[in-house]
Amino acid sequence: MSQPVLIKVYAHFAPVTAELVRELEDSVSSAICAEDFAGPIVSTLEDMVRLSFEGIYFPEDDVADIVRHAVEDGACGKMDVLDLENWHMTRYEGRDHVLHKSGAPLNNVLDFSGF
Repeated sequence: MSQPVLIKVYAHFAPVTAELVRELEDSVSSAICAEDFAGPIVSTLEDMVRLSFEGIYFPEDDVADIVRHAVEDGACGKMDVLDLENWHMTRYEGRDHVLHKSGAPLNNVLDFSGF
């Protein structure tokens, strides 16, 4: 019997350095992915880093701290952490050199989409 997916994370930030990508890769090495998750968690496209994760443990605080430093250096983007066990979404949005954190029940997730 496989473990249920409890957490999903989707993120993108740009521009970022290769050093920041390495820091993220190190940080997410402690994540516990779903058995059928194909990965990788961290991927890049030119100067953009993307995170995609499904599993039972994700080092949210560590990753948010790394992303905060990138945003302070001028990166923009967002990270959504969906906690399916507690039915809550946390959004980290980087703009104007500040990482903003907000949250809402998953029932209200469309409030975050801009619709």
